[in-house]
Parts: sequence; structure tokens; C-alpha cells
Amino acid sequence: MTPALVQKLRCPRCRSDSPLESTFTALNREEIESGALTCTACREEYAIEEGIADLLGSHSAVVRGERAVYRGSKIQVEDRLRSLDPAARDLELRRIAFMEHTGEQFRLTSSLNLQGVLDRVSPRPGQWLIELGAGSGWLTARWAALGLHCVAVDISADLKLDLSPLVMSREGVFFDRLMADMTNLPIRTGAMDWVFVSASLHHAASLSDSLREAARVLAPEGTLVVIDQAAEETPGLHERSFTYLQWRRALRSAGVRPEFMFPAYYQAILSGTASLPVASRRFAWLAQVAWRSRLRGLLLSRPVQTAARVLLGLNVCMMARKTGDS
Repeated sequence: MTPALVQKLRCPRCRSDSPLESTFTALNREEIESGALTCTACREEYAIEEGIADLLGSHSAVVRGERAVYRGSKIQVEDRLRSLDPAARDLELRRIAFMEHTGEQFRLTSSLNLQGVLDRVSPRPGQWLIELGAGSGWLTARWAALGLHCVAVDISADLKLDLSPLVMSREGVFFDRLMADMTNLPIRTGAMDWVFVSASLHHAASLSDSLREAARVLAPEGTLVVIDQAAEETPGLHERSFTYLQWRRALRSAGVRPEFMFPAYYQAILSGTASLPVASRRFAWLAQVAWRSRLRGLLLSRPVQTAARVLLGLNVCMMARKTGDS
């Protein structure tokens, strides 16, 4: 954790704007490696270990359940890695850190959709960005490479934030790390220029609460970027797919005005540069023919895209900004 980030934090317990005091037992050139944060209002103390600050506060049932799943997964991975030589262990941990163990489709979908967003925005070096549900920060690193001060947030360090050093080392970047609940972010109001969420909001205990928190921590001219996909129903994890209309209601409740985009992953499929999952190939050729014809403009029109989201449940890819009254 960097000292600069401490100035942007607030206590997740009392939620006051009173500053947090930091003490450290180990400090390197970039961050506080170990120590504690203390709220000057309620005196609650939060630990910093291996550069990760634990600002979860009180744990909800959803958070407790998911943390137990991630802890169990880490134990299983550690048991398997014991039989490998050091080089093979390092390679496997890097595969997990960069989500290569999840299969090509997830990585490709997330990477292409993020690139589609980055092609349309112009983040300025020095701006602050927080990624919610960042895991190891493998996508946070993409923003950090643009010169932003980035904060990777997740509810767990197990096989997630604790693998961030592997990501930072390979990508040649640095970003802060926090354990926090996306429904109760330990960030001061208006402290972030960007909030980024990729494939995480379907884990949220409350979509509306999470989006309201994301909007709260945004600066008045800040931007919320969301890339999400259908839940996979992983045993033990809280996952829920939301309809387009549920997204619209939650965004309205959060006080942000969204701009939905046609995901770059779908564009790659229609143009033939990415393959479609086997289960979805039956009618894909029809869409690809239309995409290569004069009908492309119709497919990209707002009415057609809205209808497709309502009827087909397309993945969410959007940017949103605060409305005037938020």
C-alpha cells in the first residue's frame, strides 16, 4: 500500500471522513509492506500484510462464504504444487495469476472488451482508478501501463491479490491492493477518476448497492466502466445473472447515465477474427453474413442492440457517468 492511497481511504466500519493513521513495520521504496491503519474516529484497526491492506470491515454472509471457497481452492493448489519442482510451481502460479487456467474464451472475452473500451477513452497519466473484483490484477495492469494510479480490490488474497506481484513483475507496472467489499468501499467520496469492473458484479450481494458505491467514490467528472457476463454457477460462490432491465434499474438507482457498447468480443466473432463457443454456432453464420453486408449499421443501431440485450441477454459492456443530480 502506498502512502498516497492512505489519503484516499475511509473507515469501512464508521464510514466517517476522518483520516486513517498508518503505521508500518516494513517499508520499501514503493509501498508499506506491513503495518496497520487506524481510524481516528472509531479507533478500528486494519492490518497491512505483504502490501495488502485488509479493509473488509464486518464480513457479510456472502463475503464469508466466498472467502471460504477461495481459501479451499488455495489449499488444493498448494497441495498439488508440492509435487512440482520450483520452475513448474512458478509457471503454474503465473498461469493462475493471468487467468490462463480458466480457458481461452474468458481471457479473450475480457481482454477484447477492455481493449474496445480503451480505444474509446483517453485516461490521463496520474489519474486514479479502482478495479472492483480485480483478482490478481491482470487487467488492472492494463490501466496501470497507461500511467494511472491503480487500486486492485478483491474480497480475498488467496490465489487473487497475493498473486499480484507476479503480474506486476511481468508487466513492469505497480498498483495498490486492498481487500474490501464492493458494497462498502473504504474509499472517500469522489476520490477516484475511474471505477472499473470486469466479470465481478454478478458476484455482488446487491447489484444496486455495488453500483451506488461505485458512483459514490467517483469524482464528478469520473467514469464507471463495466464489463460483465453471465454467471457460471460455481459451487459455493454467490453468482447471479442480471437482465438488461435489472441493469437499467440499478444504474438509475446509482445515479449514473450509461452508454452501452457493442462488445468488442462480439465484433471479433462477427468479423471472423475470434471463434464462437460451440454451443452458440448454430446460427452464427447468419449474423456473420449480415455483419459483412450493408446490414452492419442496422446491427449496431441502438434499437437493435437494445432488443438483443433484452431478448438474448448479451454481455454487458458500458461506460457511465454521474447524472447532474447525483
